[in-house]
Amino acid sequence: MRRYLMALGAASLICIAPAAASAQSRIAVGDTVDGALDARDARLGDDSYYDCYLLRIDRPQSVAITLKSSAFDAYLGAGHGVTCGGEAAETNDDGPSMGTDSYLALELGQGEYFIRANSLSADKTGGYTLSIAPIQGGSDDNVTTLEGRLGQDDRKLADGSYYDCVDVRGREGQQLTAGMESEDFDTYLAILEGGGCQGSSLGTNDDGDDLGTDSLLAVTLPSDGVYSIRANSLSANQTGAYLLHYALD
Repeated sequence: MRRYLMALGAASLICIAPAAASAQSRIAVGDTVDGALDARDARLGDDSYYDCYLLRIDRPQSVAITLKSSAFDAYLGAGHGVTCGGEAAETNDDGPSMGTDSYLALELGQGEYFIRANSLSADKTGGYTLSIAPIQGGSDDNVTTLEGRLGQDDRKLADGSYYDCVDVRGREGQQLTAGMESEDFDTYLAILEGGGCQGSSLGTNDDGDDLGTDSLLAVTLPSDGVYSIRANSLSANQTGAYLLHYALD
């Protein structure tokens, strides 16, 4: 389900006093940063450490925020404002099929926002990676090509296959077409409702017509909103490079 932060007022934030002032770092859409929680960081009332990032949005747009850590159970918080000590309007513990990593898909209006990189439990420390990616818009004839790689640090489905996820914003009646090719593994594509590859499947494809082990899939979008493309391998534990192409018509 999409999350919305279009017009949050500062008055709606309830202060949770941290034990120490949090250092604030600027982050922008498209950035990926590596950080670490340690005993010098600020704490929330539950004694969990956090780092604070400030995001300025100059025009309304949709973003996907991911917090990954192999050291602790990640917990994301986001809200309107320039301090992280308040109650987050949107939070996530475990993202879709992401284990203990966190994911938020947000539609942001113009303004200042905070993003809180946090642990779920008290006194947890260790490294993490925080990324903010734009959710692609739905203009006609918008063709995008991405180079990617499936690896052992990627998310896994129940069948043991790795996958990457791309969020796309579309309009009712548009056709979303995706193609995936790889010389390293047999590709498998899915288009799903909602962001983060968490929703119901609208269609899947293993081998496109006359494409060998490459995939090609087209679906008509049932409503305005965010959809996701799952770039996957057909079999378990397959890794390697791929190209993903997609377009909205």
